[in-house]
Amino acid sequence: MNETASGYLDVDRAVDSIQVGARHRHDLGDIDALAESIRTLGLLQPITVTPDGVLVCGLRRLAAIKQLGMRTTRVWVRTGISTGVQHLLAEKDENTLHKPLSIVEAAAVYREIKTLLAEDAARRQAGTQFSTARQPGRITGPADGGGRLPPPSRDAAKSRTQAARLATGSAAYKRLEAVGRLERIRDDAQQRPQIRQHAAEALEKVEAGAPVLPLYELIKSEIATNVYGPARPTPDPDREVRAAGTATSDGGRPGLTKGTVRRFLLMVNSLDGWTDTFDADQIGRGLSAQEWATFERVLDALGKFAVVARAGRAAADAHRVQP
Repeated sequence: MNETASGYLDVDRAVDSIQVGARHRHDLGDIDALAESIRTLGLLQPITVTPDGVLVCGLRRLAAIKQLGMRTTRVWVRTGISTGVQHLLAEKDENTLHKPLSIVEAAAVYREIKTLLAEDAARRQAGTQFSTARQPGRITGPADGGGRLPPPSRDAAKSRTQAARLATGSAAYKRLEAVGRLERIRDDAQQRPQIRQHAAEALEKVEAGAPVLPLYELIKSEIATNVYGPARPTPDPDREVRAAGTATSDGGRPGLTKGTVRRFLLMVNSLDGWTDTFDADQIGRGLSAQEWATFERVLDALGKFAVVARAGRAAADAHRVQP
């Protein structure tokens, strides 16, 4: 047993003792070339497991090792992995009995897994730089690190997608990234107090089931436009609406302020095209009863909002055409 980089041990382990959870399962593609590379040149880059032997990184390498009939293999044992991540990686059944993670909890797990994947990719990159397979005149095969294979992809989106799939079962990572950015804004001592407060309030709403991307876009816009001075109180959208009866600051349109219109348009623009990013049938089948009730409540509120908004639009159009 050799202690290597911080948090890692380099050991030999029985192949049959390595556990593969349900979240790792996907199409492995053709592993024949990888198996041949390992047979010829050895496993230059070990797979990564938890101290309990749960696979973290290297599913294709493990499959190739099994195909070769190897009984033991070198592994990196990654210590310091949180209990939440270990439980997810060890899942054997898609219909887990554990309580589903909230979006904020899932974002934390996502970031940890993404770090583990980045560490594995960096080691594979280093392993291929000095392998005999990368000397002039040698033929390379499909990428998976080690042997005659080229270094792993540097495409960050692929790592984010893989981390999101392991953390949540879905490849969609934008929501998880947005949660992390909101948390960084909330905790940034250099940020304006109003912005930090708004980020904290946005995270509370997200925990309660609100969509994260529109809220993040609002905060990002507030930062970009520098709308709050240090002495100004935190804006209250409800107060804007209550005071709107006497306000005509948005091009003479009674009942609205510029802030109200801008915030509304930011939210609408952030949602434009969102239905193209989800499989409606999959969503309908996958939501819990409580999650579906939230969806129906939002749709109902949106329908009522649209009725009133259309009436207001019609009245404004009629006013504009009058001589």
